[in-house]
This record gives sequence, C-alpha cells and structure tokens, in this order.
Amino acid sequence: MLPSKSFIATAYNDISLSSYNFTVDTGAATERSVVCEVLGSGNSGSITSISGTIAGVAFSILVDTIGASTYAAIVAAKLPSNIAAGNQTVSIVCGASWGAQMMSIASYRCLNLRSLVPTATLVSSANPGTGTINVDDHGLLFACARCGNSAPTYTWAGITEEYDFAVGTSGRSASGGSYQANAAEVGRMVTATRSVTGINYGLVAAVLR
Repeated sequence: MLPSKSFIATAYNDISLSSYNFTVDTGAATERSVVCEVLGSGNSGSITSISGTIAGVAFSILVDTIGASTYAAIVAAKLPSNIAAGNQTVSIVCGASWGAQMMSIASYRCLNLRSLVPTATLVSSANPGTGTINVDDHGLLFACARCGNSAPTYTWAGITEEYDFAVGTSGRSASGGSYQANAAEVGRMVTATRSVTGINYGLVAAVLR
C-alpha cells in the first residue's frame, strides 16, 4: 500500500521550560507514524538537540539545525496498534543548557511508511531558506522554518504551507508544510521566503517513504 499523510494540528507554549508536553490526536488504533515539525528557541549559544517521546515511544530526529538562539527539527515515531486511538502526548525534553523560551510543533499522522529513516534531508540557514531535495515515488516531504525575531510570515515553494504563525510577543515565528510526490523527483526546490528580515533563520526538510 502507498504511504499517506494527514495534517493534524499545531500547538505552542511560550513559557520558559526544560520540557514541553503537547496533546496530539493520533487517530485510529492501528499501526501509524506521527511526524512532528518542531521549532523552538532558547538562550543564545546554549541550544543543543532535543529528545522525547510520542505516545510513550521514543522519537527519532530525522533532521535538525541549531542556530544561535533557535532550533528546528523534524522528528517521528511509529506507534503500534496496541496504543490507544485518539489523543496522545508528545513530550519534548531540551538539553540541559537550553534555558528554553518557547517550543512549537506541527503534527502529521502517516500510514504505510516503510521506514522512519529519511531517504533525503535538507538544511538551510540562508535568507530565504532554500535548497533542493530528492523525493521518492509517492514519498512524503516535510519541511519547516523558523526565525528568531521580527515575526515574519512565510511564502513557500515546493510544499503546501499548512501553518504560519508568530509565537508569543517576542517576534519568533514558525511555518511549514508537506508534499507528496506522484513519481520520483530529482532536485525538487524547497524555499521559504520571509516577509521581513530577522535573525537566526533555519529551514529543515526530510523525505520518508
């Protein structure tokens, strides 16, 4: 069977914490994968990678990038059919030195994925964030971007934008979306153009099949 994806929702918390919990509707009690696009910020120079679980299952980091004070990642976990349907908790733990100031997620429910090892990834710290990525036949492409201030909105090329919002009053912003190929594609261009200049840009993308 071919893989499929459905966008669930976004959530964020702009309180400074060392860990964050979000509630996500994981769908029916069948084997399914949950992919989360994660965007966060913290004390400048202190950010390290995250860890955590989705419905109690440790997630894998498919791709991430660390800026001076911002973080972007795509993570995923495969949930077995014995995990109950409906709402489950996504738990994100920050590295010890983070001093995290906010965290946001955008979640997707995926079926029939062969693996949670990405077939391709992309990282860009340019403005605009941009790059090319190979997408498998019927592969699922996920991408997200963040900015450290100025609260830009984003215009995307190469994916369907599914969210775009400022986080709290500090001007941090989060945006992203996804795409499914109908045939294999070599060098698909993915670009996130910001409406205003800010700091600590970051774009990440990953393909699953």
